[in-house]
Amino acid sequence: VKEAKAGDVQLDDNFHAYLQRSPLVLSEGCKRVLTASVFNDTVFLTSINVMDYSLLVGIDEPGGRLVLGIIDYLRPYTMDKQAEFLY
Repeated sequence: VKEAKAGDVQLDDNFHAYLQRSPLVLSEGCKRVLTASVFNDTVFLTSINVMDYSLLVGIDEPGGRLVLGIIDYLRPYTMDKQAEFLY
């Protein structure tokens, strides 16, 4: 994993490496809210026949907060995405 400099956009591998050094600790309440939020977002996206989104994860180190957002979701579930799923 290439070490990123402060302010760089990082990838999944960087986040995984970060978690190895500094695991995220969430309270049960925070876990419930996070799980419900992702569930509700995916139900909504499914209801409008959209898929292929990404979960953007950020860590506000000074504030000690985890920041999340669903991005890249403006993609209809068409035949090409169905075929992509099969491979």
